[in-house]
Amino acid sequence: MELSYVILQNIAASGGATFSATNSVDLGNNSGWTITPIASRTLYWVGGSGSWNDLTHWSLTSGGSGGECVPTPYDDVFFDANAGLTSRVWLRQTTQFPIVAI
Repeated sequence: MELSYVILQNIAASGGATFSATNSVDLGNNSGWTITPIASRTLYWVGGSGSWNDLTHWSLTSGGSGGECVPTPYDDVFFDANAGLTSRVWLRQTTQFPIVAI
């Protein structure tokens, strides 16, 4: 079985088949899988306040157009002067992805 662009957690693969997931995210506790991670990207927050999961707030360039995919655990994200934010930034972590540095 071959999958692409999936997020796997707590999945045990068994039987005679080969199980692989390419360009995917391994959230842990998986067995019997060959998981190739998605390539990391550098993403910038744009367009002012909003929801982390809103694609319109993620750009590949500082101050650029939004529309990129929501960050994965492999991505680096930046909130810079071109983010369109005028006050404090509040981050509420609603996923199991780690926040490495703020």
